[in-house]
Amino acid sequence: AVVEEWPPAPRPVPAPGPRLVVLSGKTADALTGRVRRLVERLRADPPELADVAYTLAVGRDHFGHRLAVVAGSVRELRDRLSRWLADGADSSVWTGEVPGNRDVSAATTAVERAAN
Repeated sequence: AVVEEWPPAPRPVPAPGPRLVVLSGKTADALTGRVRRLVERLRADPPELADVAYTLAVGRDHFGHRLAVVAGSVRELRDRLSRWLADGADSSVWTGEVPGNRDVSAATTAVERAAN
């Protein structure tokens, strides 16, 4: 008997349009470092914007210092984050801190465990 591997499911094509990209860090400096590394990655080998947004939203750590930006392309994301790094501000980049800067990663993990 010949056994064939089942063909992989086609990858869904993401809907076009802007994406919300989120990052977080334990401290403001850690968040800045994460933004800097992301900008370097986007310059070196830019992935699809939808992949970046999804990975950072789902696969990221949830720390107290937060950043959010909406971008319509990888280039726009890179440019907005670069301006934020250079000036410390950009009208299209929002930053904030969880009140009391609690360890939100532990709380998130507890909620995820309870949901399963």
